[in-house]
Amino acid sequence: MVGPIRSVARVLWLILAAFDGCLLVYLVLSYRWFAHEVPDASNSPGAIIIYPIAYAIIALVTILELGFVVVIGAGIARQFRLSWLSSRWFGLVVPIPAMGLLMAVTVWAFLLRPIAAIRGTARVDRFEVFGRLAEDAGTYWHPPGLVEGGAVSFGLVLALLLGIAYLAEKYSLAWLHVQWPVPLTPIALVAWLGWIVTTGEQAQREFVNLREWRAVAESQTYPQALEACEALGPGWTLPRPSELQLFLGTRPDGILGPRGIAWTNTVAERGHTHVVVVELAPRRSGTWQRPLSGVWQRQEVVNRSVSACEIDSRERQVVDAFTQQRARICESTPDAARLHATTLEIVVLRQGLAVELGQAATVCVKRGAQQANPGLGGRTYPGQQEFLTSEDYLASVRAACNTRSPRKDIICLTLAADPLPFVENDSERTYRLACDHEGRIEACEGYATLMERRGDADRARVYRDRARELAERK
Repeated sequence: MVGPIRSVARVLWLILAAFDGCLLVYLVLSYRWFAHEVPDASNSPGAIIIYPIAYAIIALVTILELGFVVVIGAGIARQFRLSWLSSRWFGLVVPIPAMGLLMAVTVWAFLLRPIAAIRGTARVDRFEVFGRLAEDAGTYWHPPGLVEGGAVSFGLVLALLLGIAYLAEKYSLAWLHVQWPVPLTPIALVAWLGWIVTTGEQAQREFVNLREWRAVAESQTYPQALEACEALGPGWTLPRPSELQLFLGTRPDGILGPRGIAWTNTVAERGHTHVVVVELAPRRSGTWQRPLSGVWQRQEVVNRSVSACEIDSRERQVVDAFTQQRARICESTPDAARLHATTLEIVVLRQGLAVELGQAATVCVKRGAQQANPGLGGRTYPGQQEFLTSEDYLASVRAACNTRSPRKDIICLTLAADPLPFVENDSERTYRLACDHEGRIEACEGYATLMERRGDADRARVYRDRARELAERK
C-alpha cells in the first residue's frame, strides 16, 4: 500500500514542479529586464564617477536577477531527475533564492506598511487599500494577458511578488534537500493584507459604536437640525462629514430612507451660505470628469466629492487584472463610508418673491469623550467651519452679514434679519425683497413710501437713504 501512495505523491509533486516551471517562465516574460534607468547627472561635476557606479549597480542587480532565475530553474529541473545536481555542495546556491525571498517580503512590506500604520484610525477599509494598490507602479513589470496599456498597478505587482516568494521559499529548501509544498511566506503575506483590511474596518465599526447616534427627522432646515440635536440633551450635535459617512457605512437600522441627504455640523462658502451634507445612498458605480482647468484636486469635482467606486473619465487609469476587480468589490460590499459622497446644500434659496430653506435629514451624534475626527480625506470645500449650536451658527451669519453694505444676500435678509415689528403684506414684501436682494432703486423708494404710510418713519428713512446710496453708485 505504501508503494502506490508514494507513486501518487511523486506524480502530484511532478505536476506541481511543472506548474512551478510555467510560473517561472511567466515571471521571466513579465519582467522588463532592460527597464533600469540611470539617473541624469550630465550637469553634475561628479558625472564621471556617478555614471560608472550607476551602471555597475545595474549590472550587479541584473546578474543577481539572472542568478535567481537560473537557480530556481535548475531546482525545478532537478525535481524531474533527483540524481541530477544531487551533491550537497549545491546547497551553497541557497543564498540566491533566499535573497529573492527577502526582496519580495521587503517590497511587500514597503508597500503595505504605510497603510498598516494607520489601520487603527478609522481611515482604513477595503476601498482605501484597493485605491492605493490601484495606483501606477511604474514600468518594471508587464505581465502578458493581464495588462492593458503600458502601466501596471501595485496590486498586480504584489500578486507577482507572491509568485516570486513562493518559488524562492520552496527552492531555497529544495536545494537543502527539503521537500516542502506549503508556501508559508505567501500565505503569511496574504494574511497580513487581510489583517490590515479586517482590523481597519473593525476600527471603523468601533469608532461608530463608541458614539451614540439618533435619527431625528427625515426633513428639516439647517437651523432646525441644530436645534433638534441640542434638544436631545448635553453633548448632542450634528456629526462631522466623515463621522456621518462612517455611521452610514455601518448600514444602521431605521435610517431615514434610502435616498436624500443628511446635514452635518460643517458649513462652507463665504458667509456660511452652504452646508456640507452626506448622501444617504451609496454610489456603487459611475464616472466623473475632473475640470480641464486643473483647479480642482485629483479627488474633487465641482459640486461634490467622489465615491470610491467612481472613475475619472479624463484620467488615464491603470487597467489590469487587479484594477478590473473594482466593480466586483463595489457590488459585493454591503456598504462603506467611502461610498457616501458629500456635497453642498444651500441654507436659504430665493424662489421669486418667496424664500425657501434647504431641507435634509437630521442625524445627531453624542461623542462623549470620543472627540477625534477620523478625517477620511478626499474633498474639502472653501471656508469650512464647524458649528455645535444653532445660536453659534446664526451669530456667525449675522457677523458676516454686518460686514456687507447693503445686505443683499438672501441669507442676510432671512436668518440674519431683524424681526419686523409688524406683519408684512404682499406689496411690502415685494418692494423690500426687490430693494434688499436686487438693489433696485425704485423698489427702495417704493418701500420707503409704504413705510411712511404705516407711520414707521425710521424704517422709511433707512430705505430712502439706501435708494440715494444706490443712485450715487450708478
